Amino acid sequence: SLSNQSTESKLLQQLRRERKASEKSILKRSSTSMSEFTSSSDECSLDSDKNADELDMNHVYVSFRQYLWAVLFVGLPALLLWVKGIVLLSLRGFLHKSGWINPKPFDPACIVAKLCLEGTMVIHYLARDNDSKDIAGFYFPNFPIIKSDGDVYVADLLEVIINVSEKKMVHACLDNRQLEPSEALTLCWFNTIAMNHVKIHALANWGVNLDAGEDNPFLVRNSLVSVMYNHFGYSSFMTFFDMWKKCALIDEDWEPSSLKYAFDVGIKENIQAHPDVG
Repeated sequence: SLSNQSTESKLLQQLRRERKASEKSILKRSSTSMSEFTSSSDECSLDSDKNADELDMNHVYVSFRQYLWAVLFVGLPALLLWVKGIVLLSLRGFLHKSGWINPKPFDPACIVAKLCLEGTMVIHYLARDNDSKDIAGFYFPNFPIIKSDGDVYVADLLEVIINVSEKKMVHACLDNRQLEPSEALTLCWFNTIAMNHVKIHALANWGVNLDAGEDNPFLVRNSLVSVMYNHFGYSSFMTFFDMWKKCALIDEDWEPSSLKYAFDVGIKENIQAHPDVG
């Protein structure tokens, strides 16, 4: 109804105002917190002279022996899993086109809410409506999308409004263009597997130890697997596109450089402050 639309419009305007105020508050708190850490000790691990400027997928040194082990015991099994996945996906596509199987029914608005509330995208929560605490806003600035011609377009802002009680999307827009739930689902899923996903892998590179030696070989081996899996995923992933095109899994217009650009946006964006999540 018109009254519901008017109420929703007021809520969205209030959420946008709270988003701007929250962004300023977060930046102030983040800078204050960092200054306290960096000034406490010259040897502090958070010293500004020792901090990385941004996340990185490919900076941990490995020896030739470690690299060779990883190619044999990480790279080859991963390749076999990739081939198995391609075969199964192609088979499912054939069965679907033949009418023998159908996708499970789902509500895209509910899936969008689940992605925002129950995954890593929750860090993009910035504000709730003061009157109705059920309405929450999630905001994704500098949001890259890959167009149908394969080129990259970076939107200024993806905005998703969720009813947290019903766990359902009530509104979404991309640069002031209103989105259908199915469109919002496509963008949120792309963010989950692209820009947000690489953040987790990149962070893992700061939690490994390849120098423990004989004291903890289990730690060294798992660290090596993490480092090399990140390397393969970032550097070798782009070489798969030609095979996917031949298998008709992706369109011919898909450019590996476009996806890599989306990855880099997520990496260079780092982790935004999210003190209000909890």
